[in-house]
Amino acid sequence: MKTNLKTTYVPNKHFFVSKLLISISILSLFGISNVVYLPINTMAQTATENNINSSNSSSAASSSSSLDTNNLTRTQDAGAPSTSNSSSTSSSSSSATASTDNKATINSSNNQVNNAPTATITTKAMYRLYNPNNHEHLYTADFNEAKTLISIGWGNYEGVAWYAPDQGTPVYRLYNPILRDHHYTSDTNEVRVLTTKNSWKNEGIAWYSDDSKQVPVYRAFLKGLTSGSHNYTKDSHEQQVLTTQHDWINEGISWYGSNTVPSVNYDNDLKNTWKSIKGLEKVRFDKVATQSRSTWLHKTIETSISLSIQANIFPSVMVAQAILESAWGESGLSVYANNLFGIKKGTWTGAVYYIATGENATSNGEYMGYRTLEQANSGAAPQKLNLKKGDKYYIKTEFRKYNSQAESLANYVAVISQSGYNDVRKPQAQNYKQAANALSDNVGYQYATSPSYSQSIINVIETYNLQALD
Repeated sequence: MKTNLKTTYVPNKHFFVSKLLISISILSLFGISNVVYLPINTMAQTATENNINSSNSSSAASSSSSLDTNNLTRTQDAGAPSTSNSSSTSSSSSSATASTDNKATINSSNNQVNNAPTATITTKAMYRLYNPNNHEHLYTADFNEAKTLISIGWGNYEGVAWYAPDQGTPVYRLYNPILRDHHYTSDTNEVRVLTTKNSWKNEGIAWYSDDSKQVPVYRAFLKGLTSGSHNYTKDSHEQQVLTTQHDWINEGISWYGSNTVPSVNYDNDLKNTWKSIKGLEKVRFDKVATQSRSTWLHKTIETSISLSIQANIFPSVMVAQAILESAWGESGLSVYANNLFGIKKGTWTGAVYYIATGENATSNGEYMGYRTLEQANSGAAPQKLNLKKGDKYYIKTEFRKYNSQAESLANYVAVISQSGYNDVRKPQAQNYKQAANALSDNVGYQYATSPSYSQSIINVIETYNLQALD
């Protein structure tokens, strides 16, 4: 018999375009001679900017947001090294990814050099994202940063760019708040020039270059871009296509990656997050009754995606339960207790909210409660009821009270992550229908007592095409 933890429910590139807008003479107003004004199309959302801790080899949260049409851009001579194969690199991150529109893409078959045995090292996967609004590529070893940026729609996830060792020559990450752009370099002189003369902020050590020089990471430069004017790639074919077919200038080797495979790699999680974000475009928001509900649904989906994917929960089922249980976030329990899923107190040691709720008899027999919701709210003592399996009755009980709806979503994931709900999660549940049916069957824990609960979840999913999130 399942444990009843909750109550029943309430009814492309990537082609860069920039135009010169303002006379070069205006630059004298800024006292800068090696920059020009250029416009770009800008993103609608802003990722939170955080500094990288220089004692940490992984990068922290990035910042990218709308650019003013009058912004300063770097030119190739702003402290940039020569185009020889030097480990020194120049400014800003960007790269071309390929497709049928003549752009190159990250390729797993890359030239690798110097495979001589080295001391045992550990490595990190370097994740690569692309923002089509300002043409910037962002590289980070920080899974949470990558996941957050993908979840808020900052840009596309393009996979693992290379493996970075946990020791070696430091590679620094810089950020320009005027350009809304990042730059990566192992050249300390370039760091000094950019941070003292060109408004760049040093965010510290982002990762390390492999001193055994196993996997070269190349750099290319494209003139005329405000942001995203540099491309970093370990793919020699990508480098060749960019520099021979698309006007990019070959600036040689910027640093080196490693052949050592990292013990932890969140590539699949990020791919699934990106897939779900793309699926968000297919959700039938047009069927939602009001704009306020549509806004609530969009926010709930965004929060649910990253939480559910890491816990092997189907995003569609999680969101559909939130809709059904909270009446689109408008039920008394969700409004006054931020409880979107009707989860009872149980072992919860936090604040609680006392309210009447409906139940269904799980078998023939006697139950303590009320025949109607009005009786339950009247303040009268509960009655002894003789019920048949499936009969509806009401009780008054304590429910978990949260500080926010986001906290409710996170706690739902914790509840469904219990072993009693294995059949609700992947891989035991292979699709949203199996997961929904497992919520009310007699295997493991039983989430709801209503015999129609699972079908109601499936109906909500299919009405709003939430399965696109899976």
